[in-house]
Amino acid sequence: MPSNTQNVKLGVCSVTFGGVDLGYTQGGVEVTVATTTKKVMVDQFGQSEINEYIMGRTCSAKVPLAETTLDNLVQIMPGATKVATGGVKATGTVTFSVAAPTDGDTVTVNGKVFTFDAAPAVEGEVATGATFAEAAANFAAAINASIDPKVVNLSASAAAGVVTITADTQGTWANSYALAKTGTNITTSGATLTGGADATKVRVDVPNGIGISLLASAKTLVLHPIANAPDDHSDDFVIPLANTPGAMQFSFKLDQERLFPVDFNAYPDSVTKRLFYVGDGSAA
Repeated sequence: MPSNTQNVKLGVCSVTFGGVDLGYTQGGVEVTVATTTKKVMVDQFGQSEINEYIMGRTCSAKVPLAETTLDNLVQIMPGATKVATGGVKATGTVTFSVAAPTDGDTVTVNGKVFTFDAAPAVEGEVATGATFAEAAANFAAAINASIDPKVVNLSASAAAGVVTITADTQGTWANSYALAKTGTNITTSGATLTGGADATKVRVDVPNGIGISLLASAKTLVLHPIANAPDDHSDDFVIPLANTPGAMQFSFKLDQERLFPVDFNAYPDSVTKRLFYVGDGSAA
């Protein structure tokens, strides 16, 4: 491959954790990948190394969050819980009836297109199923399994052909999430999710955290260069299983911002052993 000056890149990134945008950072995001090795030597070659084996690899990301919101605190402090008074989660429904959808029918949720297909092969395709009830169950499962930022903060359940989509947290933020469909056997409750209301009082309770498994609550960390379009994942740095023990740095000074200095650590997939990847995760 010939050299290209366009391969020399600069710039900051956005940070999403479990599909949630963690907002502005201060001081830059730093990724560290370290590899430990064992050097092999034998008497007959003196001090010359005859081989070297990789013994392990670690990956971490330092993310100094400048938006010290209660929502971010819940995201980066394992075991923390949000207690709210007066808030309501936005909801909407997608109803399947008469018969299963046909190939090519779609449901779009907040810009994320789910396409029904008899033989789904890629992310975003949903099995049509033998009945409309089965299609509804497949659609709900697809929403819950998706890591697309457009729908990752939503949950879905199916009953008798009706899929109820609910925002994961209270507030008006999801009232703008659009619903649309194609196909004669699918209807939506409206043009958007509705009913979300902001809480009147909110606090976050943080426990001492003893015994919490960070792997059990690990989520996908995505560092996306903001110079790239939102749908251009060619330079993304992704840790599929990342977590942080949680940290805060509150200074309460006139000339110094409060920060959440978060250190994310990567854990390998137990089956594939993958620690992280760079580029478009949909590549096959």
